[in-house]
Amino acid sequence: MPYSNMDCVMAAPDAGMVIAVAAFTADAERLFELLTDTVEIGRWWGGRRGGSSVTWIGTPETGAAWRAEGTFSRNRSFTASGVFLQVEPAHRIVQSWLASWDNLFHTEASLRFERIEDGTVLSVVHKGFEGREAACQAQAQFWWKVIKWLRAHLLDERSAAGL
Repeated sequence: MPYSNMDCVMAAPDAGMVIAVAAFTADAERLFELLTDTVEIGRWWGGRRGGSSVTWIGTPETGAAWRAEGTFSRNRSFTASGVFLQVEPAHRIVQSWLASWDNLFHTEASLRFERIEDGTVLSVVHKGFEGREAACQAQAQFWWKVIKWLRAHLLDERSAAGL
């Protein structure tokens, strides 16, 4: 699995943030699309095993609202919503978050897309977890799942294309 050994997700509860870094064999435009397009998100969310679903609504434009509703495994429902605070397609997304699994605390996620020779490095800094260690740990697990699901989806796409 290309680059999977470079994945790193770290909860830093003392700093009140989650940091995630992963390299993908996809260009920045494709990775941006997978993370912001209503149809694309539904294709990879939950991974190969399924058990999770999502409906995602939003247009990746600065000032635009976004919302996700769905289920995690074991049919636990969730909602998450916020506003795109800054959008530079295929370069950067900054968005506010209010997630049901985090009791609707206001947090902020910053995603950066860095082009590398044969792919893209996605870096995530998700802030707002000061004094909430359990929430910080849970959000780190969330980003780990997102990276895992994205990687599996991209590998399936490459395999289907005969690459």
